[in-house]
Amino acid sequence: MCPPGQITIRAGVTRMGRFRDLAVDLPLLALHALRHPDRESVLEEYVRLEMTRPDWRQLEWATYAKDETTFEWDGRPHAYFYHPYHYTWANERTVEIPLLTAALEEARGRRTLEVGNVSGHYLPRPPGLTVVDKYERGDRVTNVDIVDYEPPERFDRIVSISTIEHIGWDERPRDAGKVGRALERLHALLAPGGRAFVTVPLGHNPHLDDRLGHGPLFGGTLEFLRRVSWDNRWRVSSAAEVRDAVYGDWKAWRADPSHHPYPFANAIAVIRWTRPP
Repeated sequence: MCPPGQITIRAGVTRMGRFRDLAVDLPLLALHALRHPDRESVLEEYVRLEMTRPDWRQLEWATYAKDETTFEWDGRPHAYFYHPYHYTWANERTVEIPLLTAALEEARGRRTLEVGNVSGHYLPRPPGLTVVDKYERGDRVTNVDIVDYEPPERFDRIVSISTIEHIGWDERPRDAGKVGRALERLHALLAPGGRAFVTVPLGHNPHLDDRLGHGPLFGGTLEFLRRVSWDNRWRVSSAAEVRDAVYGDWKAWRADPSHHPYPFANAIAVIRWTRPP
């Protein structure tokens, strides 16, 4: 991998010319991008991230060496999760995956829907888990837009990790109201007494952030985790503490690692609700 800061974009270099450099440097990300239906914008985003990436070796060392091995959630400690896939050790997935693992364990034996193919990259797929993802192809993944999904039965549990914020915002054309329709659809897909568990990074989709600013959904709970250090430690926080959270600031962080905000998500919302019997 090339040292940070040594890749530059020269005047007249084509988009695909820049991508060829990136493909050599980050082949797994390149393959993922090529499979994406909106590959042109995805490739551009990978190039942008590569141009402004921090010193990954320093960041990785500090993350693994941090003096905290757990974070608190629901009154008990959870171990931070580390994995090489898409820099999981350096971003919000380090806390989201432990929460997802707990949610799937609680759902064991029940009809469960996962929106967004996330768990399959990290965990053994529980028996009976249905996965819906509009874009990502995979084993036993149903490729359909969640707002159009019409299964033959309703679900006892629904989980979704860092997926809902992309709906309507990272699609073309953008649709400001689609994320709200997606949330309503999740509620409709729950069986009576069914429970939903959803996490989203704040500062990515302003329409979703605005909706969450009005409080919990469907009579449930709305809670927050906030990143508090560049070596990726997280704390339970209040709505006021995350109100102005943004999604990363690579250039500012790279210039000064003590700078806030940090790379990737700086806060996540944890959304839970139960459909009335």
